[in-house]
Amino acid sequence: MYPTLFKQASPLGEVPFNSWGLMITIAFLVASLVSQRRAAKVGIDPDKMVGIYLLSIVLGLMGARLLHFLMATPDVFFADPAIFFRIWQGGFAFYGGFILAGIGAVTYAVRKGIDPWKLSDVIGPNVMLGLAFGRIGCFLAGCCHGRQFTLPADAQA
Repeated sequence: MYPTLFKQASPLGEVPFNSWGLMITIAFLVASLVSQRRAAKVGIDPDKMVGIYLLSIVLGLMGARLLHFLMATPDVFFADPAIFFRIWQGGFAFYGGFILAGIGAVTYAVRKGIDPWKLSDVIGPNVMLGLAFGRIGCFLAGCCHGRQFTLPADAQA
């Protein structure tokens, strides 16, 4: 596990650069590049995909953050809603990002005249690609692998 790659001094204090954030950034970049190539193959103008990428990044992170708080720690969220914006403290749920980004992408596609079924052919495999990079980031951060297990003293031989 290597959660923090380095820290950079700033006027607001030290800003950590985390391995999870790096892997999520790589995930969005790789998924965008792959989608760009796949879009042309199914007949979607690749230039129309840029809006979907940007929308997916913003809505994906917002949805992931929101679902985490609503499902895992709603009491913490409702006690201090400003915690939503403190992303360096962690707390994202994949399904929330998938749902909100998906709704945003389909809405954008319909408004821009893109066939949503063709769009799903383009971005569907990239969702799993992004999830794979995200899980590597979780492993590096040490956040999603559970906790140490020890047997009770009377069960040890």
